[in-house]
Amino acid sequence: MKVTEFKGMSKDELKKNLSKKTEELYELKVKNKLGQLANPLQIRGLKKDIARVLTVLNSTTGNKSTEVTTKATKAAKPAKTAKKVTKATPKAKVKKAGATRATRK
Repeated sequence: MKVTEFKGMSKDELKKNLSKKTEELYELKVKNKLGQLANPLQIRGLKKDIARVLTVLNSTTGNKSTEVTTKATKAAKPAKTAKKVTKATPKAKVKKAGATRATRK
């Protein structure tokens, strides 16, 4: 089914359709495990239909929990700044008194 067909349904019809499709998905999965399913691609199509129903349900109810999380993640991301790369200079060697062989002679 297409999304436009789901958009024309009421919330109750969508919920009934969703429960029916989830039961069908369960049955298809069982048949697939037993080797009785002729076309396993039916599972993929049914999953997509369930996702479409859920999308329409969430868009009509105005799910605020997803809106809040998207706003929070956008605010939490820091702005990207360019970092200046500098070459590390080798440290100067410190000579210790009496440490070299030349000074011992």
